[in-house]
Amino acid sequence: RHLDKGSDLAEAAGTSGLDELARSLREHLRDFGSRLDDRREYLEDTSRCCLLQDRAQEWAQEAKNSVDRQKLHPLPAEHFNEMMNLAEKLGNETLIEQCKNIISKCREITDLMRIHTTDSPNARRRSFATSESAAESNSWDDSDSNAGSCPIDNSTLAARPALDNIAELGETERQEQLLETPPRSPPRSPVASRRLGKPPVNSHLQRSPSIAPAGMKAK
Repeated sequence: RHLDKGSDLAEAAGTSGLDELARSLREHLRDFGSRLDDRREYLEDTSRCCLLQDRAQEWAQEAKNSVDRQKLHPLPAEHFNEMMNLAEKLGNETLIEQCKNIISKCREITDLMRIHTTDSPNARRRSFATSESAAESNSWDDSDSNAGSCPIDNSTLAARPALDNIAELGETERQEQLLETPPRSPPRSPVASRRLGKPPVNSHLQRSPSIAPAGMKAK
């Protein structure tokens, strides 16, 4: 379009001012192309910065609404650095303020996710398993106890089962004797035997020796 306008102007001006007109036209086109490139770069940087802002806001919203936050990965630091550098390059104060707010919001959510991960049951279970494994590694096993500084005589270990068998046999014989022996009747008290005893025959004769039969004098 500009070339067409330039050619029209050149035809109207005639051949005398054609060189001067062409020179001014080149300068105008060169300046216009430079400004066009700057504007295109500005629009691309603005679009890229807004895209990074949208992604950060979507991540923050998803982290808030997500039930299992442990599966979400935090945004890398390069994401925020690029977004902030583009806003500063553009010199747009509105974009710079928006980037600062988004970065602060995402950092707060990242800290909350880290605290939630530390206090979760899975984390406590992992820490408990770690402590158990550490305790097992510090405990003694059979090989360490056998190879320790307190050796045990093999003859003593071999004699212990024999002693246990003798004690079991003695206990078994004692139980059999108790089963074969009949139960004993409880002894009777002397007071009860005296109460149940019958008086001897003719006891009344022994009780009155002073009574003499007829024809004899009593002493």
